[in-house]
Amino acid sequence: MIPKCKVETYTGATLDHTITDDLTNVHVRMVLNGVGTFTFAVPVFKGTTGQGYNYTDIVLNDTVKIYFWYDDVENAPTTPNFAGKICKISGIMAQGKFYRVFEGKCLGEVLERRLKRNKGWQNTAASTIVTELANDLGLGTSDIETDTSQVSLSVAQTYLDVLKDISDYWVDATTQIKKDFYVDVDNDLVWKSRPIRSTGVETLSIGENIQSYDVIRSILPVKNKIYVYGDYAFQDYYWTDSLTHWTAVQGTMSQEGISIKMDSDAEGDTEFYRTTNPYPFIGGYKPVNPASANTLSFQYQMSPGVTNQSFTVRLEAPDSSNYFYQTFTGFSLNDWHAESLTLGPSGNWSSSGSPSWTAIYKLRFITYAESASYSFYLKELKVTPLRLYGAAENSASQNSYGVRELQVTDSLLQSDSLCEKRAETLLYQLKDPPVRVDLTINGNTNVKIGDRLSLTIPAENISAQNFDVLAVEHNFVNDKFTTKASLVSAGDIRQLPSGSPLETVASHLQTQKKVARGIQLVK
Repeated sequence: MIPKCKVETYTGATLDHTITDDLTNVHVRMVLNGVGTFTFAVPVFKGTTGQGYNYTDIVLNDTVKIYFWYDDVENAPTTPNFAGKICKISGIMAQGKFYRVFEGKCLGEVLERRLKRNKGWQNTAASTIVTELANDLGLGTSDIETDTSQVSLSVAQTYLDVLKDISDYWVDATTQIKKDFYVDVDNDLVWKSRPIRSTGVETLSIGENIQSYDVIRSILPVKNKIYVYGDYAFQDYYWTDSLTHWTAVQGTMSQEGISIKMDSDAEGDTEFYRTTNPYPFIGGYKPVNPASANTLSFQYQMSPGVTNQSFTVRLEAPDSSNYFYQTFTGFSLNDWHAESLTLGPSGNWSSSGSPSWTAIYKLRFITYAESASYSFYLKELKVTPLRLYGAAENSASQNSYGVRELQVTDSLLQSDSLCEKRAETLLYQLKDPPVRVDLTINGNTNVKIGDRLSLTIPAENISAQNFDVLAVEHNFVNDKFTTKASLVSAGDIRQLPSGSPLETVASHLQTQKKVARGIQLVK
């Protein structure tokens, strides 16, 4: 088989160059749910001095179409295997020769350079939103699969990130949107259920077509207990509005109107506490926990007829042996007293043991008085500002791999429900360790992103197992054509575990981009 490659360059719709024999080092990379890249080089010196230079009229943002085929097997294809925009041009001289190197991104580059700003949808069909996104960017919509699942989402981010959020959106326990997407060579947005293609795909195996491979199994990406915090909530209720999550230790507890009422025991004591539910814990100091609250506020009253009265507030951080506390004495009886206590080191808190403002698990209240039995009332208890919150965990994964936690804070999440949906989505993506396979075969344009294909590598105990293709690279160098593919074990994992130091750096860069737009990650 004789491999061939052709590059066409366009200004608008006008074909400027068709390049074949001059091509050196053609490389394209197609990425599922992402933006592909390309690079190619051409010599520019025409010959003897004075004859000028080739390809100097190719400029930034020109369109490039790239074709691969085998000349003795098939005719040159009429549809390109890759299309994109030139983003960078370099001129170099090596070994006395002059070259221009062109680098760029696929037509999906518009997804990462455009922002969908300050937009929200409430109970809107998923495919309606995706169609809106495509229309915004002038992308074709004929390959958008209908999905009437109802989505509620607020965004201020790149179109690429919006598509990722919608494509892995948790509606409820029985309905999840699991789609993959890319922009094709016709400038259409392809958005379809996983896998995009499972028939007409290649079967890859050692001894048949795999030239080399690298199999990576890693537990490091696994997260099986996930906390998601959203925007700060407008809390229109008080933790004292009901007895839910309250426990009496000494004395008798009851609900009286909007107040928690505690009747003292025979020794003149009451002790009672509330967990921080629905939060597993709350922070009290933002430098150590970004989701921390600032203020604990409440009102209290003690009935008359007693002496030496006292009231203590304890913040168990994290337990009854390690806590912060404040004590009030000498307050007037039968009057309501309002308190607003600043949390954190700047507050007027004493400590016992070695508490930490990172995590407060219980609010404990203790009263004492002499001379008579009494009633103590607590109302309008509120910890503010608290972020919206949702969580998800998987016990099977925890039993297999240990508890592995992830905390995410994203101010675009505007309800507890949306926080929970995000947590559930992250959980099904991260609860199992992925198996990544990078392999090289003879050049083959029938290996496509979005394929689910059968893979056999006996030495790695992989026998006719389904894998999903997340990235495909075609390389045409010195008239040799090879294809590299990156695959993960079939399922819903769409983030390749890092396979090299460079990919680790790229992963950290993506994390930094999330942080830059306000998302906080604690791993």
